[in-house]
Amino acid sequence: MVRESRGEAHPLPGVERRATMATPRSEPVLQELAAYFRLLAEPARLSILDLLAGGELSVLEIVAETGLGQSHTSRQLGRMASEGLLTRRKEGTRVYYALADPRLPDLLSAAERALKAHLRGRLGGLGG
Repeated sequence: MVRESRGEAHPLPGVERRATMATPRSEPVLQELAAYFRLLAEPARLSILDLLAGGELSVLEIVAETGLGQSHTSRQLGRMASEGLLTRRKEGTRVYYALADPRLPDLLSAAERALKAHLRGRLGGLGG
């Protein structure tokens, strides 16, 4: 059985929406997706990723822009780098970080659009 799309645009730019196959994703894929979304599910990390969508930044620049403490920022950067979300480059005493995958800002934008639609649906269901 194939579920048809409802003529909606795909949330990622440049990607065409297609009918969704009823064949479910495998358990290992679901586990990896869940781990990936858990990695993203932290406001400080999302703030850092938003900044890095504009290009490579040093730890000090990230601290200054986010207002997060340096220790907290460094922990979050280290975690995201060790998980492959970020690349790390050292220049003298400074460490610079950049997004490892240029599609990540599109994923975050798609998630934000889905969230807004979800919230509109919930608010609309409240009789508003």
